[in-house]
Amino acid sequence: MSSSDCAIRGYCLLTNLCSLKLKVYRSLGIDVEADTTGQYNKAVIRNAAKGDVHVVNIDPKFSRNFYTNYFWRTM
Repeated sequence: MSSSDCAIRGYCLLTNLCSLKLKVYRSLGIDVEADTTGQYNKAVIRNAAKGDVHVVNIDPKFSRNFYTNYFWRTM
């Protein structure tokens, strides 16, 4: 297997992983939006049971743990 084959395979794995994560988020009522650079910096959280919609701007100064806890409390 050549290095280009490995690079393509790695890219495909990352793409599939990203797609899987997005599907899981969407199934939980979370839609993430990318900016023009491709960075995911906004999340829309929907809670059908409560009738709530929250728009969250993702700021790198807060930890992933902070956002995880916030998303779970909001859902």
